[in-house]
Amino acid sequence: MNLADYQWEMINQIYHLLTDDDHNKVISLHGDTGCGKSTIALEISNQLKEGWSVFFIEGIDQNLAPYLTWHIGTKMYSKKKLDLGSEISFGINFSPIPISLEFGATAQYGKQHFVLTPSEESLIAGIKNQAAANHHILFIADNYELWDVPSKQFLQKLMLPQLNLLSGFHLVTLLVSLDKASVNGNISFDVPVKDIPDNDILDILRQKGHSERINIKDIRACAGNDLTLALMAADYYHHSNSMTRDFNEIMEKRCQELPSQDKSACKVTEPLSIIDSYFTKDETAFFINSAPDDADETEYLAEEYLTLAEEHMFIVGKERYHFSNEWIKSYFKTQLSKREKYHHRKFSEYLQKRHADDYYNRGKHLKLSLQTNDSKIILESWQLLFLSYLRRASKIGEMNDIYNILDQIYSLLRRLNGDLEETQRYTLNEFLSGYKEFSKYNYKEALLHLQSITPSRLIPASLAECQRLILLCYVQLAENPIIISQLAEELYETINMSDFCEDEQYCRAALVLLDVYIDR
Repeated sequence: MNLADYQWEMINQIYHLLTDDDHNKVISLHGDTGCGKSTIALEISNQLKEGWSVFFIEGIDQNLAPYLTWHIGTKMYSKKKLDLGSEISFGINFSPIPISLEFGATAQYGKQHFVLTPSEESLIAGIKNQAAANHHILFIADNYELWDVPSKQFLQKLMLPQLNLLSGFHLVTLLVSLDKASVNGNISFDVPVKDIPDNDILDILRQKGHSERINIKDIRACAGNDLTLALMAADYYHHSNSMTRDFNEIMEKRCQELPSQDKSACKVTEPLSIIDSYFTKDETAFFINSAPDDADETEYLAEEYLTLAEEHMFIVGKERYHFSNEWIKSYFKTQLSKREKYHHRKFSEYLQKRHADDYYNRGKHLKLSLQTNDSKIILESWQLLFLSYLRRASKIGEMNDIYNILDQIYSLLRRLNGDLEETQRYTLNEFLSGYKEFSKYNYKEALLHLQSITPSRLIPASLAECQRLILLCYVQLAENPIIISQLAEELYETINMSDFCEDEQYCRAALVLLDVYIDR
């Protein structure tokens, strides 16, 4: 592999951190987008000799639906891929706590809760099987800032010495991210990718075929430390024999000079820029045609456009893609102009049909689609965000607002008119208080809050959640079988309505109803 001098220096530094001793450690490799972090990480794995097993973990697989599989997370790669079956993934999504836990049988170790899901246990067994006789394990966690919280938590469990889940192995985690990152709050070693020397950028451009005279100052003004942007800037200079420090001008010229088929790929790339993390062939097909007569043809076209966009270095990925960097993404977003809000609205509808469990993105895209203070959209948006807040509680019994979702909700509520804002704030406060008491197993206190909520103020997904929690409280109290039966009927009627289109809530409710009808 032809690498620049700065990359070899960092590879040697990290290699010695890995091999000089057998202490478990976390290494944070961080730097700007496009500065070659992933290339450094991959070459490190190539340098490791016998005795090492390397698992390269890159991002989140959004295709696994948690209401079907109960878990979702990252795909794991190594020189020998984990053979765990398609139903196994890394970590869990914001999925329901197993029913036995909701009834109070939680496992406690000290002041923290550590519950391994079946998928996590399978992964641990698979890791041990793949490592076999190798004593050393390296986890390379790429794009770590894009991981969801439960996936990060499983990595924390693996590295936590008190749990000792991979006893007998020397464990090292290499976190690859934009900013300095940690596992369990600890960074054993911090390895930043600082400003890339001008000579190294010139060497890389030469390796890519740029033999012409290059003004590195102009290249740096456009590209900074991003090697992808540097190549684009060099291409621009080569074809136009002039240089600009405005990256949008480079992108504009680059897109204008594309063949007609490739320009079509650019047009599809524009609405994909509203997606914050990864996108797939399915999302691309949706933006090509949201209601196709021939779905197979649309998917084929989506795959072709994604390949073209990747060839032009606009996006990177295989089955899951993301923009090469924020500058390219921002350029395509500016091309949407006034249609951006429309695409947010349509994409929220797509998510309800294809990923009903993704309440956060459904609510976020609805919020971004607002043109006026439409109370109906605001109510739906804040309640979807609130459901995502409940799902993203980091620990059982605690309600840490990791994603600052409540701030987004309060911002939405402030856009409502006086009386409506007051009633919705009351609904939010009671729902939040009720869930906090429920998660601490204070069922009578939870009922005081949850039963004070007026059902007509809730969207269907929130209504099903509220009714389910109320039913669980009464089941746990086990004081009145008649009320339990009535509440079960009400919940069944809610999820069985013809216009109820919330798959994740349907599955959650069904699990509770099965337990009620079978065991009681």
